[in-house]
Amino acid sequence: MDTVNPVDAGSTEVPKTVQEHLCLAQAALAERVKAGLDRDMSMAAIGTLNEMLRQINEHRPVGDNGKHGVGRCTETCGCEGHHAPWSLTFWPECSCEQ
Repeated sequence: MDTVNPVDAGSTEVPKTVQEHLCLAQAALAERVKAGLDRDMSMAAIGTLNEMLRQINEHRPVGDNGKHGVGRCTETCGCEGHHAPWSLTFWPECSCEQ
């Protein structure tokens, strides 16, 4: 079995990675609903994940193509030059082309 290395808590990849993993969880729960398993609990969890994703998108907005890109930075997006809210890291220059 392959070893999975978690993303460093100070990394600019944290919001992106969390968003991707929440989307995977959401898709897995949707499959459970389709299969008729734990429908009520799964639907409630999907609603919670939707809210979590909405909040992440406020910090690190993405376009229709799923990319953060130039012009979408916020004070809490985690790009270089912006304070990462999940760490004490601060970068001197912005690199908004992520």
